[in-house]
Amino acid sequence: MTEITRLRIKAELAARDAALAAARAMDAARAAQAAAEVAARAAEAAQAAEAALQAAQAAQASRTAAQTTAAGFAEAFRQAFERLDRRNGGNNFVRLLELRQALPQFDRATFDAGLNQLRRQWEFSLEAHEGLHVQISPEERESGIPEMGTLLIYVSRRRS
Repeated sequence: MTEITRLRIKAELAARDAALAAARAMDAARAAQAAAEVAARAAEAAQAAEAALQAAQAAQASRTAAQTTAAGFAEAFRQAFERLDRRNGGNNFVRLLELRQALPQFDRATFDAGLNQLRRQWEFSLEAHEGLHVQISPEERESGIPEMGTLLIYVSRRRS
């Protein structure tokens, strides 16, 4: 075997080794790209799961707040009525404006809904200002509940 033949064989082997190394590098690059795509999909799934968890927690908090608000309103209203009625002489006649001011944690819609529930349960009733010969303020007028053409601005506890 001549020197030239040996060199040619060596060059062919080196070229084959280089081609194999290049193929392995390409396989590694493809595997790395696939791994990156899997990691990206996993990150997206993790973000979606986190968003779903936050939405579920918010929904649970909302349900709990709604349940607590209804029960909480009734008890807070009873206590505020008793306190204001005692302060006003115990005549079972409290202005709606005073009750709204005593319970600022409840917005108008929640307050009205809670009070209507207490009325349906025959715990409290509302009275109009007509015939009482009393001038009412704009704030009292605003705090009142219009019903069947009458403005209800006083609250009384029903006696059983």
